[in-house]
Amino acid sequence: MQCLLALFITAFAFTDAAFVRPNAGFLQANIGSGGGYYGSSDCPCVGIDEVEGHTTAIVQHEKKAVSLDFPADLGAHCDAWDNDKHPACPKNDWCKKKWCYVDPCNCKNVADLPKPGGYMAKAKYQGKTVYYSYATCGTSDSYTAEASRKTAKEIENVCSVKVDQSQWGAESCRCVGFYPQDGITKVTIDGKLVNYPADTGATCAKWEEGRHPRCKGKSPPSWCSQAWCYVDPCSCKSEIPPKLSSYLPNSSYQGKPIYYSYATCGGSDSYTAEVKGACVNQKSSGDCTKLKNCAWTGKECLGKDLVKDCSAGQNGEKPQRPIGVGAHQDPKAVKERTTDSNKDCEDGNWNDCHSPDGDYVHDFHAAPN
Repeated sequence: MQCLLALFITAFAFTDAAFVRPNAGFLQANIGSGGGYYGSSDCPCVGIDEVEGHTTAIVQHEKKAVSLDFPADLGAHCDAWDNDKHPACPKNDWCKKKWCYVDPCNCKNVADLPKPGGYMAKAKYQGKTVYYSYATCGTSDSYTAEASRKTAKEIENVCSVKVDQSQWGAESCRCVGFYPQDGITKVTIDGKLVNYPADTGATCAKWEEGRHPRCKGKSPPSWCSQAWCYVDPCSCKSEIPPKLSSYLPNSSYQGKPIYYSYATCGGSDSYTAEVKGACVNQKSSGDCTKLKNCAWTGKECLGKDLVKDCSAGQNGEKPQRPIGVGAHQDPKAVKERTTDSNKDCEDGNWNDCHSPDGDYVHDFHAAPN
């Protein structure tokens, strides 16, 4: 077990140690060469990452359709998504291979062409069929049947499809996410988690109407009937800058915080003015810089990615959660710092974790003296 995880075991035992991560917050995504957390920079993973909830998918197994619940961020980063879920796993070699969903129109210089569909055969990303790739995650594809593999010409045809900007956002600021997507996403509203559709924010729609607690009464606010979607702050060239999402404060898109835009959907934003902690509502440099994800332009306060981070390139690492202290440490934060393939303790598989030759034994002996 690597040293970082060993430190976690020591801290857990004595409860008075803590990991200290300088410059806490979101960093740029690691999408360099194939095999990075978000794939290759020439074929980055797409989708909303670190989302609470689940995605429901239908898989074929032994000539039967089987309904499975996957994590809500299925395919948003490189992972062996099938290993603990697919009924044919772990006996097949592809079970432990990493893959992610990609934009076929922004995927080049990888060892193999991406393939369409996967678990979300009907879903689209920015108006085009969703594709997946093993190559961008540094692995080979032994899952896809030869008959299902696509040619470069077929992908070119997909990318030539005219996109409806009333559904997928303006060309200069496309929505991000998959639609349709079965399942549930838990969004944060007034400090509480509320169930929304899994594809919330993937297209321009009135997502609050009939769902937000304040939009169910007789006199709902005007923003209840306005369309918006999630966007990539680094590719959005809208005249009205997108805003940081309060719904998904711990989620990310290619390592960056989640942003939303009414403007790209032709909607009017009267919602953000009511969010006290929104960057744009900070009227001075001092108030702006108190918020870790905000930055002062010299004239106004915007999301940090719009002011600084997007111009810094994409050579950073996967964003990491604060790890916490002692017994209150976040198991997900520990897991993302772990490079050992055996994560029974981190995954909560307690029988295997505490077996005579289990993960806990190896963790303990790996701890520094």
